Amino acid sequence: MATTLALAERYSTLPQDILLVGPTGSGKGHLAEYIHRTSGRSGAFVSISGGQLIDSLWSSQLFGHYAGAFTGARGNVRGSFALAAGGTLFLDELHHWDVRLQSALLRPLESRRFTPLGSDREITANCRILFATTMNPDELVERQVLLPDLRYRLPALVLEIPPLSARRNEILTFVDHFVAKAVASFGWDRARFLWGPCAIRALLLHDWPGNVRQLARVLTAALARIGPEPSSAITAADLGLPTAPRGRLSDLLDPSALQAAVAWAITQTGGSRTAAAELLDVHRNTFAAFTARAASLA
Repeated sequence: MATTLALAERYSTLPQDILLVGPTGSGKGHLAEYIHRTSGRSGAFVSISGGQLIDSLWSSQLFGHYAGAFTGARGNVRGSFALAAGGTLFLDELHHWDVRLQSALLRPLESRRFTPLGSDREITANCRILFATTMNPDELVERQVLLPDLRYRLPALVLEIPPLSARRNEILTFVDHFVAKAVASFGWDRARFLWGPCAIRALLLHDWPGNVRQLARVLTAALARIGPEPSSAITAADLGLPTAPRGRLSDLLDPSALQAAVAWAITQTGGSRTAAAELLDVHRNTFAAFTARAASLA
């Protein structure tokens, strides 16, 4: 993920479009917003997916329309391409777009021009376009869910986002972020939520097929169920997760994930290595070995 973020920063300053490839829930939308923020573009960030497009109005939603273009069109409306002028247009879940929608994109992507409904004048699409798919475009073409003509109009700049199960060193950072976000929305005191060792192991070792989105939902739902009153430490059962496999964390986690877990536990316990060892459910001597290994990796 560090490589992906470094490339994202570099690509953000370039004028070219970008293709984001990653499994569902891996954070493609967040990465798209990050690219827009770091690009320095003054225009808006406009996001649209196939599921947002209404069957009878998709052309208007994408390209806009003028008054009288169709029944009920009483005023001029700017579409997504125009709304993103000077900024970024994020076309999400491209693999779910209807064939007609994909066909409608061919000319605007090729010429960078589009025509609103009810007009005979072309408009230049003055925006950068970010695309998102769940898998490599060639594979999507093989599965006949992506038009071959559209595949070769997709950007040469590609950012691949690995699944959360391949980024276990980031899980506890995400946990802190989503817990803070949830309790802030609830208006509760974050400090009273304590973690039990079984919960931490479950979070670190779960496969997370729904990726970052699933993690956020699990945490938000668990905190809502627990409620605002003081409670004992959060368990794997509170999270609705299966009990994590037993065994040494050093055997179950890769070195970077182990290093991140050690650093997180020490921070959570105010620097107490004894308490940090208990939080990760390991013997203090084992935790000392973890700490030494983490220091050698730093």
